[in-house]
Amino acid sequence: MLILQGLITMLSLILVAAFALRQRASLRRDYFFLVFYFEAWCYLHVFPLLYLARSDVYAQPGPATYDLHLPYLCLSASAMGLFELPLLITYFGAVRRRKRVAPLESGTLRVSPRAAAIAAAFGALLAASYIAVATSFNLFRLPRNNALIPHLLVGLPTPVYALHRLFTYSAAPLAGLLLFIYLRLSRSLIRFWLLCGVLVVLLTYIASQYGHSRLNIAYALLEVSGVILMHHHQERGSRPRRGSRPRWAGTLLILVVVTYGVRVAYNAVYTWDRMGWALRQLNPLMDLSEFRRPRGEWDMAWRLNGLDVMARMTPAALSEGYALGAAWRDWLIVSLGQWINRSGVAELKLNRLTDPKVWLLDRYAGIHTDDWPTCKLTDAYGNLGFPGLLLCGLLLGTGFGIATRTLSRPRSGWGVILSLLFLC
Repeated sequence: MLILQGLITMLSLILVAAFALRQRASLRRDYFFLVFYFEAWCYLHVFPLLYLARSDVYAQPGPATYDLHLPYLCLSASAMGLFELPLLITYFGAVRRRKRVAPLESGTLRVSPRAAAIAAAFGALLAASYIAVATSFNLFRLPRNNALIPHLLVGLPTPVYALHRLFTYSAAPLAGLLLFIYLRLSRSLIRFWLLCGVLVVLLTYIASQYGHSRLNIAYALLEVSGVILMHHHQERGSRPRRGSRPRWAGTLLILVVVTYGVRVAYNAVYTWDRMGWALRQLNPLMDLSEFRRPRGEWDMAWRLNGLDVMARMTPAALSEGYALGAAWRDWLIVSLGQWINRSGVAELKLNRLTDPKVWLLDRYAGIHTDDWPTCKLTDAYGNLGFPGLLLCGLLLGTGFGIATRTLSRPRSGWGVILSLLFLC
């Protein structure tokens, strides 16, 4: 079984390589999609394989009443055929679809200094407001355990909750937008303020996420890098304009400052319980050996395992039927109710019933838990079965293709904003 699982893992990698060569993929243009595909490959193939290869595979809390190897194998193969293949086909089809426009009309978006100044001011104001509110309501150091977060959020005033959600979900796209504008401005003093806006938003987001999810920080940095690569792809494919040379000094400054900020946040997280805020934490070479905590041997292979929930629920789902949307019911109730009657949905949030994976594990696997590793396909598969994998592949491939095409040939400001919201 493990050999077959390994073969499927290699075939999945060969599949994207074949498409990339045939479609003449470019790292600069297709960066966002390739990063997403690599993430899916790790969640659906690599880490499940590493997890199953361990002799203590059943050491994970929760009952294991059957052999997991066959469900893992079937789901891994199904993910490649029903999700990854349609994803590749629809993406490259959408990204190469060109509307008939005059050559000079393609990618002629111009950003005025006034609009750039407004964007920079909005980013700085949002970050400053979040810092003030998060400090007052103890939201800056969210716990790593997702089950504890509803207890911190459920009693917040609605404006505070709205600001927290707005910054959490928009920080990475906003930093990408400010960087996009900075790279497209020709010669303007506004570029300095845009650079400051990018740094303020990114560093605030890093500080807020470091104790909770360093993976979110990695995604944010990858997304900012994608904006830089996309800009250089545009410059390479068009006639250079006066003053349009790459802003290497500015982008290098962003990378250096953000790297330093990540290290300082890393120092603060590991030493907070013993020393709180301290000047030592500003030292990027600070020795953390005395503060480190031991981790489980299978920790990474388990935490990035995207197949486990699907594998554990499959036997019962095949015999009893898939959820057909029932796992999304409480999530929909809370998504609307938290803005209308937050106290009325507090119990659902505190019991983690808003997360479909909790419902799926309880219903089909008999596992009562408040957290479990999943991936983007878990909810779709649990509710719709194998057609859910196909639907995700088609929708995500089309979305990534349209967003990539829009950013590589930008003609509309709203198109750029929506594309960054989707990609980031």
